[in-house]
Amino acid sequence: MQKHNELIDQLQQVKNDQQIKDFIINFIDILGLDYFLLGISFPLSIIKSDIFTIDNYPEGWQKIYEEQQLIQTDPVVNYCAKNHSPIFWDQVDSEQVKIIKEALFSAPQAGFTVPLHGSMGAFGMFSLSTSSEDDTSKKVLSHALTVTQLIIPALQDAIIRVRKSQKKQKVQLTTREIECLTWATEGKSAWEISKILGCSERTITFHLKNATVKLNCANRYQAIGKAIITGVISPKL
Repeated sequence: MQKHNELIDQLQQVKNDQQIKDFIINFIDILGLDYFLLGISFPLSIIKSDIFTIDNYPEGWQKIYEEQQLIQTDPVVNYCAKNHSPIFWDQVDSEQVKIIKEALFSAPQAGFTVPLHGSMGAFGMFSLSTSSEDDTSKKVLSHALTVTQLIIPALQDAIIRVRKSQKKQKVQLTTREIECLTWATEGKSAWEISKILGCSERTITFHLKNATVKLNCANRYQAIGKAIITGVISPKL
C-alpha cells in the first residue's frame, strides 16, 4: 500500500503531458508490462471534443488505426463506451480484436483496458499490455489491473489539472449571468426569469446576451448547451 501511495503522490506533482507519459512508462515498467495507451475525450460542445492521447505503441500505429477505421469496429472501444468495469482483451469474443492487435503490433499481445468516465461527458480508456500470451503474462496482468485501478482516480485528476493549466483562462460569467442561463435551461423565458429574479425582462435579456457572447455562441440555445457541457453551469446537488 505504501508503494501505491507513493505513486499517487507522484501523480499529484506532475505538471505537463511529458511528465504524465514519463510516469506511466515508469509505472508499466514496475508492473512488468510493455505497452500502454491512454486516451480521453473532453467535450467542448455536442460535436467538438478536446482529445488527450499518449502511448508508447509502435511508431505508425495511429496511422494504421485511422486509415483502416478500426475504431468503427473495435469491440473494446464499444465495450468501454457502455461500461465502467475493466475488461481483459481475451474476454472479448471477437475476431476483430485479433485483427486489430496484428495490425498494430505484428505480434501476439495480451492486455486489459479500463474505461474512463468523467464529469460533463468525458470519456476515455487506459490500456496496458504485454508482448506475450502465456500463463505468466496472465498473472502479471491480473496483478497489474489491481494496482492500476488504485491509481486511476489520481491519474484522471492529474490529466484534468494539466489540461486546465494549458488552456486559456476559463470563461468567467457573472453570478447573474449564471443564474439567467441556469433558469433558461429549465425552459424559462426571459419574462419568467425576470419574475423569478425580481428584475426587468430587458435586464435578463442583457445578461443572457452577454453570456452568449462570452461563451462565443450564436444564440442562447447554443450557450446553454455549451455552458452545461463545459461545466460553466451544473445541476445543483
